[in-house]
Amino acid sequence: MDADADVRDVTEIEDLVVIDDGPEILATTTEVASPPAWQAARPRDGIPLHRFLERAKLSLAEAASLGSLFLETVAVMHESGCGHGRIDSRSVRIVSDGTVRLAEWGPDTEFPVGLTDEVRGADIGAAAAIAEEIKKCAGRPARPLTDREDRLLARLTSAADADSLRRRGLRRAARGLELAVGRTEQRDAARQGVVGLIRAVAGVDAAASEAASARARSIGARPPSPPARRLPPPARRPPLWPRIREPLAIVTAALVVLGVEIHLFGDDVKRNVDTLLNGDATADAAGPRRPAPVPDLGPPAAGPITHLELRPLDGCRPEAVCNAVLQVAAAPHDVPLDVHWRFELLDRCGAFREERPGGVLTVPPGHDRAVQTVSVAVPAGQALTLVPLSTAPALVAGTPMPLFPPDRTC
Repeated sequence: MDADADVRDVTEIEDLVVIDDGPEILATTTEVASPPAWQAARPRDGIPLHRFLERAKLSLAEAASLGSLFLETVAVMHESGCGHGRIDSRSVRIVSDGTVRLAEWGPDTEFPVGLTDEVRGADIGAAAAIAEEIKKCAGRPARPLTDREDRLLARLTSAADADSLRRRGLRRAARGLELAVGRTEQRDAARQGVVGLIRAVAGVDAAASEAASARARSIGARPPSPPARRLPPPARRPPLWPRIREPLAIVTAALVVLGVEIHLFGDDVKRNVDTLLNGDATADAAGPRRPAPVPDLGPPAAGPITHLELRPLDGCRPEAVCNAVLQVAAAPHDVPLDVHWRFELLDRCGAFREERPGGVLTVPPGHDRAVQTVSVAVPAGQALTLVPLSTAPALVAGTPMPLFPPDRTC
């Protein structure tokens, strides 16, 4: 069967209208696009894609959805007769509503350039490289992939191949990624997941920027330091030999006694010295051990709650504040669903286990999930793991989030 048979229902553009309004160019079609197909970004619009990929951990479905949005953006730009020529993950901006925009057209222009063969080829090659970055950012489950996940990974791999992208075209590649996500409700859920992560990263970045500004203001407001006080010259040291003569005599005597003992009781002394230096050999026979498994804290789904997941937004590590996104997935419901949650912090080398307070996350009616940015102060520990738990309307233990490297031993 033709590998592209599932993308033959691609809707063709019937009427492309380009609106030129100062520094912003918006391309629209007769087909209603949500979010808009492409926009030229102002300098401060959205988050650079490379920053987003550094912080967010995408599922395979969310990576395919983001890749489809990006390829669609470049495709519609080309169909409007415009090109870029300098696309990279810094010139691609993603906005909190899910819109993908392009910036950094060149040192001398804020606008697209004409679509020559050279520019088109450069854009397609760069689009494949960015699809590869998105694919690398996608998380892989520890279990074997399902058929759907295999299809998603195959589509992402195809989109990251420049030759395949030139042969199939940007539009068909974007549509193939979208269809690989699944049915309409699955595509909507993946898009909603991407939007939630964008907003979470933007919120963390804004908080960090405000904290840095506050520190800069406080440093600028400090009174000037008093002038340095001149230190007196160092005192002259006494001669060396009188200070080391007595310790040297003691060491010499001890070496003489040890030499006599080794001569008379050589084997016993050697055995005792080995035991003293190496310890009891049987005590270390087991060697280092792996961190203990996460204890059973609750079922993975119960009542209306179908899944609970925590994703790091930055380098979560011991003795620091961990910024993450909490995602609650729920079964269909007609009224607002208030999910009460908290954390369990474990040191899987057996040092401690702590409960950490949480809050309430509301899943709106008609939605299958909700996300919230959370911050957790992480103490020192060898093999720390953070587990999200819901306490109402049902007890559910979410996916554990390890805060240590996979090769850690206790």
